[in-house]
Amino acid sequence: MMWKALRFWFYRLFIVDCVGCGSLVVHARGLCLSCEYHILGHYLSSQVETTTVPESGLRFRFLFHWIPGESSLLSGYVYLLKSPLAEPLWHELSRYFVPPEHLKNNVIFIPIPSRKKRKHSLYLAQGLVEQFGGEIIEALETSALDSLEQKQKSKTERRKISFTLNEEFTERLRLAPTIVLVDDVITTGASYEAAYNVLKNHQVCPENIELWAAFHREAIRVNFE
Repeated sequence: MMWKALRFWFYRLFIVDCVGCGSLVVHARGLCLSCEYHILGHYLSSQVETTTVPESGLRFRFLFHWIPGESSLLSGYVYLLKSPLAEPLWHELSRYFVPPEHLKNNVIFIPIPSRKKRKHSLYLAQGLVEQFGGEIIEALETSALDSLEQKQKSKTERRKISFTLNEEFTERLRLAPTIVLVDDVITTGASYEAAYNVLKNHQVCPENIELWAAFHREAIRVNFE
């Protein structure tokens, strides 16, 4: 508990105001209460049922609907979370997740790695373990052949992403009743599908497997009327 408090106050030494309104009264998730309530009221998902990736049918849950350009507050919050000092914010953000009935204490959380070695998905996974128990296994690594950033690729190119599996963990993963892959943002689902495929190729395919993401990034909606 003391370490969590120290993490937050270390963050506050460098980030001193709310990204939404500039208020100096910022709370544990990095926003003032007014801006936090606005985000919760307008963009928080119900999480009662999973969403599926259209082509593969893989299941995922997410916290917030994010449409870039629709809400400067939500977009500002996403970019705040991607700052180097935002680790405590990811831990606090995990508190918004509602655990499904099938989730058990022996669930394994696997963070999906970033090409730039950013640890947002790991921080979110750490927060989830603090909330629900279970353990984290960093079993996935980005393939050396996949060097381009996702945002630099077309939708077709994104589906060529690949990961490698640290086979040291294969047997433990095969015995896991529930696996939750964790990512900061899901857009096309390509990273999720690639992670699932490498697990499946190593005969790691439990019945209860899904992805949890902080944000579901949707395409910008354009009204031509």
